[in-house]
Amino acid sequence: PDGRAKVLDFGLAKAMAPAGTGSSASDLGRSPTMLDSPTLTATPGTQMGVILGTAGYMSPEQARGRAVDRRADIWAFGVLAWEMLTGRRLFAGETVSDTLAAVLRQDVDWSLLPKGLASADRRLLERCLERDPRRRLRDIGEARLALEEPARESVPPKAGPGLGKSLRWWLVPVAAAAGIAVGFGLARLTAPAPVERSASDGLRIAPVTNSGNVIGAAISPDGRYVAYVESEHGLQSLWLQQLAGGQTLRLVAEQPVAYWGHTFSPDGNAIYYGIKGDGEPRGALFSISTLGGAPRRLLGDLDSAVSFSPDGKKIAFLRLRHPSAEESSLMVAGADGSDPKALATFRLPEYVAGIFYGAPSWSPDGRHVATAVGVRGGAGAESRARLALVAVEDGKVTTLADPGWEAAAQCGWLPDGRSLLVIARSGDQPSTQVWAVSYPGGEARKVTNDLNDRRIISLTADGRSLVSVAGAVSSTVWSAPLRGSGRPRRMSRGTTDGIDGVVFSADGKLVYTADVGDSTSLWSAGADGADRGPFHTLPGGERVGYPFLTDDGTIFFAVRGKAGVEIRALDRGGSSSRVVVRDALFGPFEVSRDGRLLVYSALLKGVPRVVRVAGDGSDPKSIFDGPAYRPALHPGGDRVAFYFVDSAEKLRLGVCSVEGGPLLLDVPAEPPTANSRIALRDEGIYLNTVAGDRGNIWLLPSGGGPARKLTAWDDQLLFDFAVSRDGSTLAAARGPRLRDAQKITGFEADLPGR
Repeated sequence: PDGRAKVLDFGLAKAMAPAGTGSSASDLGRSPTMLDSPTLTATPGTQMGVILGTAGYMSPEQARGRAVDRRADIWAFGVLAWEMLTGRRLFAGETVSDTLAAVLRQDVDWSLLPKGLASADRRLLERCLERDPRRRLRDIGEARLALEEPARESVPPKAGPGLGKSLRWWLVPVAAAAGIAVGFGLARLTAPAPVERSASDGLRIAPVTNSGNVIGAAISPDGRYVAYVESEHGLQSLWLQQLAGGQTLRLVAEQPVAYWGHTFSPDGNAIYYGIKGDGEPRGALFSISTLGGAPRRLLGDLDSAVSFSPDGKKIAFLRLRHPSAEESSLMVAGADGSDPKALATFRLPEYVAGIFYGAPSWSPDGRHVATAVGVRGGAGAESRARLALVAVEDGKVTTLADPGWEAAAQCGWLPDGRSLLVIARSGDQPSTQVWAVSYPGGEARKVTNDLNDRRIISLTADGRSLVSVAGAVSSTVWSAPLRGSGRPRRMSRGTTDGIDGVVFSADGKLVYTADVGDSTSLWSAGADGADRGPFHTLPGGERVGYPFLTDDGTIFFAVRGKAGVEIRALDRGGSSSRVVVRDALFGPFEVSRDGRLLVYSALLKGVPRVVRVAGDGSDPKSIFDGPAYRPALHPGGDRVAFYFVDSAEKLRLGVCSVEGGPLLLDVPAEPPTANSRIALRDEGIYLNTVAGDRGNIWLLPSGGGPARKLTAWDDQLLFDFAVSRDGSTLAAARGPRLRDAQKITGFEADLPGR
């Protein structure tokens, strides 16, 4: 009555009848909380075959006695939210059985929701109350983000039913080395702002998906549908969503492949998408009807989404390592994949392909194809990117805009041909944003300006709506015992702690990266999580990653700058650092404990190699004769493990002497992600990337046999990990990464040249 909210524990209460009270089983069966076991004895918790909980708030899988996870709690949250909004029970019956039957079969009456309810809130409830847990909201944190949106629009109720390893993975670090990677870890982001406004109060950004797993999206020409790719635990799938009502249709089931861009055909009747996988190591282009059905393969050797010519008869796309390992090409072909040929070819250090969200765009008048052109920095050369136009008639390349971007990716023409939108990052940005470039003047201006990382340009035919993908990541540091018993312990309290690297010092302290303003510092914590505090502030106000500490306290770290990735060394207590390596690829590197030897990845003649170098940067030597990267050095300094690509273009995990020579270990490997790391010890290789799992640490025994799972961290991603020097403790930076499609409107008036 006084307006205060009373919060009740939504836990499990079991009625235990004392001996001799005469209470019967039927009495207990009428209790709101029930257990369908013959006797009410203590149980370890919710499990398969046992119904435990309050009937009206049970998820369908709970009601059937099946195994449950946190998505059952998300269902309960949805039920409670619906009841708070409507003032009535959602699932209720005269008996517990009737209530459970309603949970399993009763339709949700969405018309009972308040008429002014925001569309975002309604979509959130629909995702929470999906009976299929695979389609339900995956993390309650997403609900909090959705509810915190500052601007909302109400919509009428939804009508109608719902719609019914090879692959040259070493190309990923090549793209990162070219400067396209956003900071260390590819996703150094803050929480996204699903609805924002520009200074002119015209720009509007609204969420389209809320699964948190969307890595790519495209909007149909008429603006009615969005096709998006979900990625979870190494499996990816293609979905179609109706924007007006939110209904979704899965077009292609989960597969262990990587989608390299997709787009709608000009008539909106088909979706063209590229994938890479075991069966298509060089990538292939497929098309599928928006109504579903069997995909049709159109062509092979593909490294981007396609762009259609104005008449819809041709496509433009990008090829990496074409026609040679040191070249990349802008290609054109028939819309059916026929007669592919290079329109323009670029030689390193320039490139036009190599990252899955890059794509060209055909101009509305059909005369030009626009593409981002990058220049890979290294050994003092600056990494930069420009927007180029390639004449369709003769392949002549001209520069439209070169405003000092460090990286650029996908672009898209506005239908009037007077401007383009581009995904790009300038030196003062922590992440890629949407930029607008005028034609023919080449004036560049930011469309979005926030801390979100945006990676897609997909426009409707009228040019009034843009779909992009933005993400958020949060990371904290944990430790877990490798020997004996004990629970994981949280070691840090920040939201970006350890995302750029964790390591153990010689005296057993855990050291990790932490953001302080615009720069990175090193923090440390004792083995028990106490004595947490600053360890060292690195000079220069730069973004650093992958710290490594030698026995004498020297700190090695990587810095991503305009001239590429450098590896530097800093004496403990020093105020300035020395450059050890100038041409490193982005990714983990390791140093011997005495600081005399360093192994890292470098790009040599367009091919990544594992290189050893003395601690002062002298005497560089390639260790393995072939594409290889992400090395790990044995504590003894005599062996090195790494990913490599064999002659059949299969991805492998190998071990050899630091002097080179024959492989001591050669086993199949899963394609590593930006956060993949390996650690080489006597007992085997520790790794965090295996089939269907990107969140745990595994041990591949040196004596042979399958990898053994060491942690049970299935709910979040793992960004980096380290093994203590005595082999007793694991440290890991882990947390959620949320990526979703957003619809952006209201940007037309602020386009340059208008």
